[in-house]
Amino acid sequence: MAIDAVCGSRPGKALKRERDSFKRNGGKGRMNYARVASLKLPISSSAIESAIRWVVNLRLKGPSIYWHKTSAEAILLLLSYKFIISFSIFKLICFTTCHIWCD
Repeated sequence: MAIDAVCGSRPGKALKRERDSFKRNGGKGRMNYARVASLKLPISSSAIESAIRWVVNLRLKGPSIYWHKTSAEAILLLLSYKFIISFSIFKLICFTTCHIWCD
């Protein structure tokens, strides 16, 4: 494979981990960037980072807001569930309209 040539004959631990992840996920269609780009969808982690910012920074942090660890974890879990449900609805809409989530 070309990835093995790029990594060399004796890759370090971190490079080996990334190489193995690339091999494992690339063969399952999870890294089909050409298809995603042809559908004019973003190829970045910015949507996830934005969701994390919204859930954590805007909902759990603020002036005069204090949390006990267990309460903060429970609220974070509930907000995460809310986000997952919203994403599932979004995924369903996309699947029924343009089939971008097909494997």
